[in-house]
Amino acid sequence: MSITISWLSTDVSSIETIVTGWQLINEYLTISGSSRDFKVTWSESHIRQIDGGRAIQLVLDQSSGCGFASKMQYLFGRVSMRIKLIPGDSAGTVTAFYMNSDTDNIRDELDFEFLGNRTGQPYTVQTNIYAHGKGDREQRINLWFDPSVDFHLYTILWNHRQIVFYVDDVPIRVYKNNEAKGIPYPKLQSMGVYSTLWEADDWATRGGLEKIDWSKAHSMHTTRTLTLKDVQSQDQQIVPQTQKLVGGCYLPIPQRRRS
Repeated sequence: MSITISWLSTDVSSIETIVTGWQLINEYLTISGSSRDFKVTWSESHIRQIDGGRAIQLVLDQSSGCGFASKMQYLFGRVSMRIKLIPGDSAGTVTAFYMNSDTDNIRDELDFEFLGNRTGQPYTVQTNIYAHGKGDREQRINLWFDPSVDFHLYTILWNHRQIVFYVDDVPIRVYKNNEAKGIPYPKLQSMGVYSTLWEADDWATRGGLEKIDWSKAHSMHTTRTLTLKDVQSQDQQIVPQTQKLVGGCYLPIPQRRRS
């Protein structure tokens, strides 16, 4: 089963917040008997619809960053988001697209973090994996293109065997399940999908040496198309943990915080 939600799917011309936007879109998109929508997680005033409804803009200023998240959580799957990053001088900023179990100090998390830089310098993408609250698995690469010029596709594939991070369908990192060697692996907690933009000039660019320039505008465009796709293993179907299979249709079930 796959779910694709695109701003291009509607003729809505004025949507004030992402919450309203997703609700209106879901009137047009009903997948497997139920609709999905998203919520603003912080600073609703900094999330805007732009480009005639073709994209969402996340804005960072001295008062706040912002973010949004899925209302549903998933256990295993493939999640993709199209993002256009902050152009020009983006030093000290972090744009994130990630999955998170929202279970505090025992959380599982799969991260794409885009670390801003001075004009003309390459963007660095950092990936990280948390398993049962333990992180410190950061890896960084410089992107081979300017991610602020156009939308690019970023994907997280997560199943019980491995986690793969993709950029435009090119795998940039593979993290295999090595529990047999005593290495923790996120496989028991369902996770939601998140996107955030915030200031982190104490570490994001050259270890904090480059500070954010508040005289510049800082915004990124995202969610032109978001795709959630449940994967199948060789021996069983992996069903979203917030749903149950009833008569061939996936139906939402009440979501509980895991501890």
